[in-house]
Amino acid sequence: MASRSPRTSSPSSLQYDLDLDVSISEANTSTSLDPPPANHTFISLKKRMIAAKACKSITNLDNPPANDPINKYTKGDMPNVYYNHPTAALDFIDIDQIDDWENLPDGKLLAHPFGHEVRNIEAHQRIKARLFAAIVEITQSESVGICSLCPCSSATGTPLIFLIFNILELHRQMLLKREVWSSSMFTFRVTTLDPVCPDYLFAITQLTIKAEEHIKDIVHKVRSAQGTTDVLQNIIDALPNDEKAAAAKDLNDFIKLMWVKKLGTKKFGGATAPTFNILANGKLIKDDDIWCHLRDYLAAQTYAPPFQDAGPASTNLHRCSICQSVDHPRGLCAFPHLEGWNGPSWELPNTR
Repeated sequence: MASRSPRTSSPSSLQYDLDLDVSISEANTSTSLDPPPANHTFISLKKRMIAAKACKSITNLDNPPANDPINKYTKGDMPNVYYNHPTAALDFIDIDQIDDWENLPDGKLLAHPFGHEVRNIEAHQRIKARLFAAIVEITQSESVGICSLCPCSSATGTPLIFLIFNILELHRQMLLKREVWSSSMFTFRVTTLDPVCPDYLFAITQLTIKAEEHIKDIVHKVRSAQGTTDVLQNIIDALPNDEKAAAAKDLNDFIKLMWVKKLGTKKFGGATAPTFNILANGKLIKDDDIWCHLRDYLAAQTYAPPFQDAGPASTNLHRCSICQSVDHPRGLCAFPHLEGWNGPSWELPNTR
Protein backbone atom coordinates (compact mmCIF):
# COMPACT_ATOMS: atom_id res chain seq x y z
CA MET A 1 0.00 0.00 0.00
CA ALA A 2 1.45 3.31 -0.97
CA SER A 3 1.89 5.75 1.89
CA ARG A 4 0.33 9.27 1.81
CA SER A 5 2.79 11.81 0.54
CA PRO A 6 3.69 14.37 3.26
CA ARG A 7 3.14 17.19 0.70
CA THR A 8 -0.43 16.08 0.05
CA SER A 9 -3.09 17.70 2.24
CA SER A 10 -6.54 16.53 3.06
CA PRO A 11 -9.51 18.82 2.29
CA SER A 12 -9.88 19.70 5.98
CA SER A 13 -6.19 20.44 6.32
CA LEU A 14 -6.26 22.58 3.22
CA GLN A 15 -9.21 24.58 4.57
CA TYR A 16 -7.36 25.13 7.86
CA ASP A 17 -4.31 26.46 6.02
CA LEU A 18 -6.47 28.85 4.03
CA ASP A 19 -8.23 30.14 7.17
CA LEU A 20 -4.89 30.64 8.86
CA ASP A 21 -3.57 32.62 5.90
CA VAL A 22 -6.68 34.86 5.97
CA SER A 23 -6.36 35.46 9.73
CA ILE A 24 -2.71 36.42 9.38
CA SER A 25 -3.57 38.72 6.49
CA GLU A 26 -6.33 40.41 8.53
CA ALA A 27 -4.01 40.79 11.50
CA ASN A 28 -1.39 42.40 9.34
CA THR A 29 -4.00 44.74 7.90
CA SER A 30 -5.38 45.77 11.33
CA THR A 31 -1.94 46.49 12.75
CA SER A 32 -0.70 48.39 9.75
CA LEU A 33 0.26 52.05 9.98
CA ASP A 34 -2.16 53.11 7.28
CA PRO A 35 -3.89 56.44 8.06
CA PRO A 36 -7.44 56.35 9.48
CA PRO A 37 -10.42 57.11 7.24
CA ALA A 38 -10.79 60.64 5.94
CA ASN A 39 -13.82 61.29 8.17
CA HIS A 40 -11.90 60.44 11.37
CA THR A 41 -11.63 63.43 13.74
CA PHE A 42 -8.40 63.82 15.68
CA ILE A 43 -8.69 65.17 19.23
CA SER A 44 -5.48 66.15 20.96
CA LEU A 45 -4.60 64.21 24.06
CA LYS A 46 -4.35 67.46 26.02
CA LYS A 47 -7.93 68.42 25.13
CA ARG A 48 -9.13 64.94 26.09
CA MET A 49 -7.40 65.21 29.46
CA ILE A 50 -8.89 68.66 30.08
CA ALA A 51 -12.36 67.39 29.18
CA ALA A 52 -11.96 64.36 31.45
CA LYS A 53 -10.84 66.54 34.34
CA ALA A 54 -13.74 68.94 33.86
CA CYS A 55 -16.20 66.05 33.62
CA LYS A 56 -14.86 64.59 36.86
CA SER A 57 -15.13 68.00 38.52
CA ILE A 58 -18.78 68.30 37.49
CA THR A 59 -19.55 64.80 38.75
CA ASN A 60 -17.87 65.43 42.11
CA LEU A 61 -18.90 69.09 42.43
CA ASP A 62 -20.99 68.53 45.57
CA ASN A 63 -18.38 66.29 47.22
CA PRO A 64 -14.94 67.43 46.08
CA PRO A 65 -11.72 65.89 47.44
CA ALA A 66 -10.42 67.34 50.69
CA ASN A 67 -7.64 69.33 49.01
CA ASP A 68 -9.76 70.61 46.11
CA PRO A 69 -9.84 74.46 45.90
CA ILE A 70 -13.58 74.23 45.22
CA ASN A 71 -14.01 73.34 48.91
CA LYS A 72 -13.69 76.97 49.89
CA TYR A 73 -16.79 77.91 47.89
CA THR A 74 -20.17 77.66 49.60
CA LYS A 75 -22.20 74.69 48.38
CA GLY A 76 -25.92 74.00 48.70
CA ASP A 77 -29.19 75.22 47.24
CA MET A 78 -28.98 78.91 46.46
CA PRO A 79 -31.87 81.41 46.71
CA ASN A 80 -33.26 82.94 43.54
CA VAL A 81 -32.02 86.29 42.27
CA TYR A 82 -34.47 88.42 40.28
CA TYR A 83 -34.08 91.47 38.07
CA ASN A 84 -36.94 93.77 37.19
CA HIS A 85 -37.01 92.95 33.48
CA PRO A 86 -35.56 90.20 31.25
CA THR A 87 -32.47 92.07 30.03
CA ALA A 88 -31.85 94.19 33.14
CA ALA A 89 -28.40 92.62 33.57
CA LEU A 90 -27.36 94.40 30.36
CA ASP A 91 -28.54 97.82 31.46
CA PHE A 92 -26.06 100.71 31.03
CA ILE A 93 -23.85 98.74 28.61
CA ASP A 94 -22.70 100.23 25.33
CA ILE A 95 -24.83 98.32 22.83
CA ASP A 96 -22.01 98.29 20.25
CA GLN A 97 -19.93 96.24 22.65
CA ILE A 98 -22.59 93.52 22.68
CA ASP A 99 -22.02 93.16 18.92
CA ASP A 100 -18.29 92.74 19.58
CA TRP A 101 -19.01 89.77 21.83
CA GLU A 102 -19.83 87.72 18.75
CA ASN A 103 -16.18 87.97 17.67
CA LEU A 104 -14.91 86.53 20.93
CA PRO A 105 -14.30 82.76 21.20
CA ASP A 106 -17.31 80.69 22.23
CA GLY A 107 -17.81 79.37 25.72
CA LYS A 108 -19.47 82.49 27.11
CA LEU A 109 -21.24 83.23 30.39
CA LEU A 110 -22.28 86.35 32.25
CA ALA A 111 -20.78 86.90 35.70
CA HIS A 112 -22.76 88.93 38.25
CA PRO A 113 -20.53 90.01 41.16
CA PHE A 114 -22.10 90.26 44.61
CA GLY A 115 -21.63 93.23 46.90
CA HIS A 116 -21.96 97.00 46.67
CA GLU A 117 -18.46 97.49 45.25
CA VAL A 118 -19.54 96.56 41.70
CA ARG A 119 -21.57 99.79 41.49
CA ASN A 120 -18.31 101.76 41.49
CA ILE A 121 -16.85 101.83 37.97
CA GLU A 122 -13.39 102.53 39.42
CA ALA A 123 -13.47 99.15 41.16
CA HIS A 124 -14.18 97.15 37.99
CA GLN A 125 -10.53 96.47 37.17
CA ARG A 126 -9.99 95.02 40.62
CA ILE A 127 -13.21 92.99 40.41
CA LYS A 128 -12.22 91.66 36.97
CA ALA A 129 -8.90 90.43 38.36
CA ARG A 130 -10.67 88.62 41.21
CA LEU A 131 -13.15 87.06 38.83
CA PHE A 132 -10.39 85.89 36.51
CA ALA A 133 -8.50 84.28 39.40
CA ALA A 134 -11.66 82.55 40.64
CA ILE A 135 -12.61 81.14 37.20
CA VAL A 136 -9.09 79.82 36.62
CA GLU A 137 -9.06 78.27 40.10
CA ILE A 138 -12.45 76.59 39.65
CA THR A 139 -12.07 75.33 36.08
CA GLN A 140 -8.28 75.10 35.72
CA SER A 141 -8.87 76.52 32.24
CA GLU A 142 -5.83 77.66 30.27
CA SER A 143 -7.81 79.68 27.73
CA VAL A 144 -10.43 81.63 29.70
CA GLY A 145 -10.81 85.36 29.26
CA ILE A 146 -12.74 87.98 31.24
CA CYS A 147 -14.17 91.08 29.62
CA SER A 148 -15.26 94.16 31.55
CA LEU A 149 -18.00 96.23 29.99
CA CYS A 150 -17.95 99.75 28.58
CA PRO A 151 -20.73 101.91 30.03
CA CYS A 152 -23.17 103.53 27.66
CA SER A 153 -22.37 107.22 27.25
CA SER A 154 -26.06 108.17 27.10
CA ALA A 155 -27.08 106.35 30.31
CA THR A 156 -26.47 107.40 33.89
CA GLY A 157 -25.66 104.06 35.42
CA THR A 158 -22.89 101.51 35.91
CA PRO A 159 -22.81 98.06 34.27
CA LEU A 160 -22.97 95.36 36.94
CA ILE A 161 -21.84 92.29 34.96
CA PHE A 162 -18.72 90.88 33.29
CA LEU A 163 -18.32 88.50 30.37
CA ILE A 164 -16.59 85.13 30.70
CA PHE A 165 -15.46 83.71 27.34
CA ASN A 166 -13.37 80.97 25.73
CA ILE A 167 -14.08 78.14 28.15
CA LEU A 168 -15.02 74.54 27.36
CA GLU A 169 -18.67 73.53 27.37
CA LEU A 170 -17.94 71.23 30.31
CA HIS A 171 -16.59 74.22 32.23
CA ARG A 172 -19.72 76.20 31.37
CA GLN A 173 -21.91 73.44 32.74
CA MET A 174 -19.73 73.17 35.82
CA LEU A 175 -20.12 76.87 36.60
CA LEU A 176 -23.85 76.87 35.87
CA LYS A 177 -24.53 73.84 38.04
CA ARG A 178 -23.69 75.66 41.27
CA GLU A 179 -24.57 79.09 39.80
CA VAL A 180 -23.46 81.10 42.85
CA TRP A 181 -19.77 80.81 43.73
CA SER A 182 -18.91 82.34 47.07
CA SER A 183 -15.55 82.42 48.81
CA SER A 184 -14.20 84.75 51.46
CA MET A 185 -12.32 86.60 48.71
CA PHE A 186 -14.99 86.94 46.02
CA THR A 187 -18.62 86.01 45.31
CA PHE A 188 -20.37 85.96 41.95
CA ARG A 189 -23.28 84.37 40.11
CA VAL A 190 -23.15 82.99 36.56
CA THR A 191 -25.92 82.95 33.96
CA THR A 192 -26.15 82.28 30.24
CA LEU A 193 -26.36 84.95 27.57
CA ASP A 194 -29.98 83.93 26.95
CA PRO A 195 -31.80 85.28 30.04
CA VAL A 196 -35.33 84.08 30.73
CA CYS A 197 -38.13 86.37 31.85
CA PRO A 198 -38.00 86.74 35.65
CA ASP A 199 -40.60 85.34 38.03
CA TYR A 200 -40.71 88.57 40.03
CA LEU A 201 -43.40 90.98 38.79
CA PHE A 202 -43.98 93.73 41.37
CA ALA A 203 -44.42 94.45 45.07
CA ILE A 204 -47.46 95.80 46.94
CA THR A 205 -46.84 97.97 49.99
CA GLN A 206 -48.70 100.13 52.54
CA LEU A 207 -51.39 97.53 53.25
CA THR A 208 -52.36 97.03 56.90
CA ILE A 209 -52.81 93.28 56.41
CA LYS A 210 -50.47 90.59 57.59
CA ALA A 211 -51.99 87.38 56.14
CA GLU A 212 -50.99 86.35 52.62
CA GLU A 213 -54.42 84.76 52.03
CA HIS A 214 -56.10 88.18 51.86
CA ILE A 215 -53.60 89.37 49.26
CA LYS A 216 -54.12 86.19 47.25
CA ASP A 217 -57.84 86.98 47.08
CA ILE A 218 -57.11 90.49 45.83
CA VAL A 219 -54.70 89.21 43.18
CA HIS A 220 -57.24 86.56 42.14
CA LYS A 221 -59.85 89.26 41.49
CA VAL A 222 -57.44 91.17 39.26
CA ARG A 223 -56.32 88.20 37.21
CA SER A 224 -59.94 87.03 36.80
CA ALA A 225 -61.24 90.44 35.76
CA GLN A 226 -62.56 91.00 32.26
CA GLY A 227 -59.89 93.60 31.61
CA THR A 228 -57.14 91.02 32.17
CA THR A 229 -58.89 88.56 29.86
CA ASP A 230 -59.10 91.24 27.16
CA VAL A 231 -55.41 92.06 27.48
CA LEU A 232 -54.46 88.41 27.07
CA GLN A 233 -56.72 88.06 24.05
CA ASN A 234 -55.23 91.13 22.40
CA ILE A 235 -51.74 89.68 22.82
CA ILE A 236 -52.84 86.37 21.32
CA ASP A 237 -54.63 88.02 18.39
CA ALA A 238 -51.46 89.87 17.43
CA LEU A 239 -49.44 86.64 17.08
CA PRO A 240 -49.11 84.49 13.93
CA ASN A 241 -51.81 81.85 13.60
CA ASP A 242 -49.44 78.95 14.16
CA GLU A 243 -48.34 80.41 17.52
CA LYS A 244 -51.71 81.35 18.97
CA ALA A 245 -52.69 78.03 20.55
CA ALA A 246 -49.39 77.54 22.43
CA ALA A 247 -49.28 81.20 23.46
CA ALA A 248 -52.84 81.10 24.78
CA LYS A 249 -51.99 78.15 27.02
CA ASP A 250 -48.78 79.72 28.31
CA LEU A 251 -50.37 83.10 28.99
CA ASN A 252 -53.33 81.61 30.84
CA ASP A 253 -51.02 79.40 32.90
CA PHE A 254 -48.85 82.43 33.65
CA ILE A 255 -51.85 84.32 35.04
CA LYS A 256 -53.42 81.40 36.90
CA LEU A 257 -50.17 80.40 38.61
CA MET A 258 -49.34 83.82 40.07
CA TRP A 259 -48.35 83.57 43.72
CA VAL A 260 -47.70 85.87 46.69
CA LYS A 261 -44.63 85.99 48.92
CA LYS A 262 -44.66 88.14 52.04
CA LEU A 263 -41.57 90.01 53.23
CA GLY A 264 -41.21 91.06 56.84
CA THR A 265 -40.16 94.60 56.03
CA LYS A 266 -40.36 97.33 58.66
CA LYS A 267 -40.38 101.09 58.83
CA PHE A 268 -37.79 103.20 60.59
CA GLY A 269 -38.06 102.48 64.29
CA GLY A 270 -39.04 98.85 63.77
CA ALA A 271 -42.75 99.31 62.99
CA THR A 272 -44.20 96.38 61.03
CA ALA A 273 -44.87 97.22 57.38
CA PRO A 274 -45.00 94.01 55.31
CA THR A 275 -44.28 93.95 51.59
CA PHE A 276 -46.13 91.47 49.35
CA ASN A 277 -44.20 90.32 46.30
CA ILE A 278 -46.25 89.09 43.35
CA LEU A 279 -44.58 86.42 41.23
CA ALA A 280 -45.40 84.19 38.26
CA ASN A 281 -43.55 81.61 36.16
CA GLY A 282 -41.56 83.84 33.82
CA LYS A 283 -40.29 80.94 31.72
CA LEU A 284 -43.78 80.57 30.26
CA ILE A 285 -43.37 83.89 28.41
CA LYS A 286 -40.92 83.65 25.53
CA ASP A 287 -41.11 87.26 24.33
CA ASP A 288 -39.58 90.09 26.40
CA ASP A 289 -42.04 92.71 25.10
CA ILE A 290 -45.05 90.55 25.98
CA TRP A 291 -43.69 89.94 29.48
CA CYS A 292 -43.05 93.66 30.07
CA HIS A 293 -46.44 94.65 28.69
CA LEU A 294 -48.25 92.12 30.86
CA ARG A 295 -46.20 92.97 33.96
CA ASP A 296 -46.85 96.69 33.53
CA TYR A 297 -50.58 96.08 33.09
CA LEU A 298 -50.82 93.96 36.23
CA ALA A 299 -48.76 96.44 38.27
CA ALA A 300 -51.07 99.27 37.21
CA GLN A 301 -54.19 97.59 38.61
CA THR A 302 -55.83 98.45 41.93
CA TYR A 303 -55.02 96.13 44.84
CA ALA A 304 -57.34 97.20 47.64
CA PRO A 305 -58.70 95.01 50.45
CA PRO A 306 -62.28 95.63 51.62
CA PHE A 307 -62.63 98.91 53.53
CA GLN A 308 -59.01 99.89 52.88
CA ASP A 309 -57.12 102.11 50.54
CA ALA A 310 -55.30 100.49 47.66
CA GLY A 311 -51.67 99.51 48.18
CA PRO A 312 -49.29 101.00 45.60
CA ALA A 313 -47.57 98.47 43.34
CA SER A 314 -43.94 99.01 42.40
CA THR A 315 -41.82 97.13 39.86
CA ASN A 316 -38.55 98.50 41.21
CA LEU A 317 -38.96 98.85 44.95
CA HIS A 318 -35.76 97.23 46.23
CA ARG A 319 -32.22 96.53 45.11
CA CYS A 320 -30.24 94.26 47.41
CA SER A 321 -26.62 95.42 47.62
CA ILE A 322 -25.51 91.86 48.41
CA CYS A 323 -26.97 89.79 45.55
CA GLN A 324 -28.40 92.62 43.36
CA SER A 325 -31.90 91.07 43.44
CA VAL A 326 -34.88 93.45 43.27
CA ASP A 327 -37.32 91.37 45.33
CA HIS A 328 -35.91 92.24 48.78
CA PRO A 329 -33.86 94.84 50.65
CA ARG A 330 -30.32 94.14 51.87
CA GLY A 331 -31.40 93.29 55.41
CA LEU A 332 -33.67 90.47 54.20
CA CYS A 333 -31.19 88.83 51.82
CA ALA A 334 -31.28 85.05 52.29
CA PHE A 335 -27.70 84.38 51.19
CA PRO A 336 -25.94 85.38 54.45
CA HIS A 337 -28.17 82.89 56.31
CA LEU A 338 -26.98 79.90 54.27
CA GLU A 339 -24.96 77.32 56.15
CA GLY A 340 -21.30 77.81 55.30
CA TRP A 341 -21.87 81.14 53.55
CA ASN A 342 -18.53 82.72 52.65
CA GLY A 343 -19.73 85.83 50.84
CA PRO A 344 -20.67 89.37 51.81
CA SER A 345 -22.98 89.93 54.77
CA TRP A 346 -25.87 92.34 55.07
CA GLU A 347 -23.73 94.96 56.80
CA LEU A 348 -22.06 97.64 54.73
CA PRO A 349 -18.50 98.77 55.56
CA ASN A 350 -18.20 101.48 58.21
CA THR A 351 -21.80 101.08 59.39
CA ARG A 352 -23.14 100.09 62.78
